[in-house]
Amino acid sequence: MSGSAKEPRPKRKPRSTPSPKGSGSPKHSQSRPSKNSRLPQPHRENKRADTPARRRTVVRSKWFKAALATVSSLMILSMGFVAFLLLPCHGDGSSVEVEWDAPESASEAADLLARAGLVRSVWLMALYLRVDGHWDRIDSGIHLLQNDMAPRTLLRRLRRLQGGAEVRVIIPEGFDTFDVARRLQESGVCSQRALLKAAHDATLMAELRLPVKDAEGYLFPATYAFVRNQSPSSIVRRMVNEAIKRHAGLFDEHPEALKTLHDDLGWNRHDILILASMVEKEAAVDEERPLIASVFLNRMRSASFRPKQRLQSDPTARYGCLLDPLKIPTCAGAEKGVTGPMVRDPANPYSTYAHAGLPPGPICNPGERSLLAVLTPAITNYLFFVARGNGRHSFSESFESHRDAIRDAQSNPR
Repeated sequence: MSGSAKEPRPKRKPRSTPSPKGSGSPKHSQSRPSKNSRLPQPHRENKRADTPARRRTVVRSKWFKAALATVSSLMILSMGFVAFLLLPCHGDGSSVEVEWDAPESASEAADLLARAGLVRSVWLMALYLRVDGHWDRIDSGIHLLQNDMAPRTLLRRLRRLQGGAEVRVIIPEGFDTFDVARRLQESGVCSQRALLKAAHDATLMAELRLPVKDAEGYLFPATYAFVRNQSPSSIVRRMVNEAIKRHAGLFDEHPEALKTLHDDLGWNRHDILILASMVEKEAAVDEERPLIASVFLNRMRSASFRPKQRLQSDPTARYGCLLDPLKIPTCAGAEKGVTGPMVRDPANPYSTYAHAGLPPGPICNPGERSLLAVLTPAITNYLFFVARGNGRHSFSESFESHRDAIRDAQSNPR
């Protein structure tokens, strides 16, 4: 064609991208999701869905926990029961007499023991008696027991099954440690030598909190139930605990006497026990104990008595000879009786003729009556006494009267 211009071709419209189904207007394209945006997740089934398998697991878990709790409780109860059987009752070793009169049930038997202060729990003791099954075979009668026994030991003692025959031993007032040891050996409880060793064991004395190195004065005179071949230390421990308890009871009842003796003479409880041991060895009848105590205390307090504060008691010198006769030549033949040279020998530290004041320690194991006599002496002016030969004494205020009493006792023995 000549000279004519070509018509421009029409522009194509951009092809639109079809929008996803269910989207908005088709005129707008969808932008690409960012990395941090979350795509909607398809629905997932709950992991804790209640299924039969899960139910079985839950049931098993509950049963296991219940069983574990039950076993733990039973173990705790068993341990408590075993501890009850083996641990001693909270006593001080004192002897207790129980009259066993064929109780009709284990509960009644346990109650009897609890009322005697021998067990802590009536219920547990009754259970133990039922489990043991032989409580009804215990012999009727008086049983001598200790208030610090474990229930298991207690039952064995009641049935006489504690490894050896039970021995009833009487320790009289005024026995010294050597007498006690001899009595125990004669009774078949332990050897004399072993008991003396235990009674002089400084470690044991410290354990018992005694202010001394041996147990003289603290082996309380009483009736005890021991067993053959019993440990000597357990014997000493038991007798000392009995003494501590009895002495404390008297001291607590007489606080003014303690104060007076401390203020006047500077004495402590052990010093009072020393004088009580002297009264015990001198007295033969109860009514004279306070009189004899008054003589010794008057001598300690008197400004006119001569020799000053010399208690002049024969048994003290005799005890010194018993302790160490080889170091005191005048002690030869002491087993036959005291002599003038023996009681006046300054080599004897226990001689209250040669040395003023109290001897170094108790000379025997006194009973409560002699200790009470020192705490509550008779009010007298007596400074002398002499034995009349019948267990009684004549008491005097002056030396002249005392000499007359001596002549009378020698010429008219009773």
